[in-house]
Amino acid sequence: MEKNKLLHIKIGKNEFLLDLNFVEKVDNSYELFPIPFVDDHIKGLVYIMGEIWVVISIEDFIGEKRVERPLNNLIILLREEENFIALLCDEIKGIHEEQIISKKTLEMGEKNLPLDSITKVYVIDEAPVYKIDFKKLIRELSRF
Repeated sequence: MEKNKLLHIKIGKNEFLLDLNFVEKVDNSYELFPIPFVDDHIKGLVYIMGEIWVVISIEDFIGEKRVERPLNNLIILLREEENFIALLCDEIKGIHEEQIISKKTLEMGEKNLPLDSITKVYVIDEAPVYKIDFKKLIRELSRF
């Protein structure tokens, strides 16, 4: 049985898990090109690996304004077929096997973030960590 590996990241004060199958690259050397007249959660465009990626701030999307810090932090390039985005990220916390961390979960009612794409809430190092379904996240972001 193949184990599902999850990338554990920190964005602002929240921690998330992303299916490693959708992670194409983590990058910290990019030039961000702002886009005028778009929603606050769209931070701009980057040109990486011969493609133009839209850079998204989860913090701004859920209404938590980004803490003042340089915008040139990590981005995680996520792709599933023709859908792809770049997420701003503050820190890579590690890689986990879902079967190992699945013993400690919270009820979905205990999630305190307004993201429909959160499918589970794990507890890692005594902190809630939100697992995001990338396909649902793309649909959620495209509504705005």
